[in-house]
Amino acid sequence: MSKQPSQAEIDAAAGILDEAGRHHGWWPSTLPRYADMDPIGKSEFGGIVEKMLMAAAKAAPKVFLLHHVHEFEDGHEDVKLIGVYTDHANAEAALELVKDQPGFRDIPEGFSITWSRLNPVQPGWSEGYVTAFPDGTFSD
Repeated sequence: MSKQPSQAEIDAAAGILDEAGRHHGWWPSTLPRYADMDPIGKSEFGGIVEKMLMAAAKAAPKVFLLHHVHEFEDGHEDVKLIGVYTDHANAEAALELVKDQPGFRDIPEGFSITWSRLNPVQPGWSEGYVTAFPDGTFSD
């Protein structure tokens, strides 16, 4: 399921739609602007905009990523991105091609297929990251 848009995102998109609607004469000029609507009107208009934003996010193309992770006894990991594929079936086919190769065959549980949207509105790692060090401390 797609991420729920924030109220700020809904308000920004609703303002754009409202201006476009006025410019093209899609609704009567007597209709109050989105920013000036009563709470019920604003909620209904915002609800339509929210559905539009959710549909657009859902329509964004997906890619499937095939990874292999080798976890060592000391806690560190060796992560390999094997490939990026247009669908899950292609990622599974790639897994079948490499799973019996040296290294991979020793750790068959190390494979994972995940998906991601192309050009997401909010990119991954948008809040940064923290590094965990072997001594149990963390970076800021």
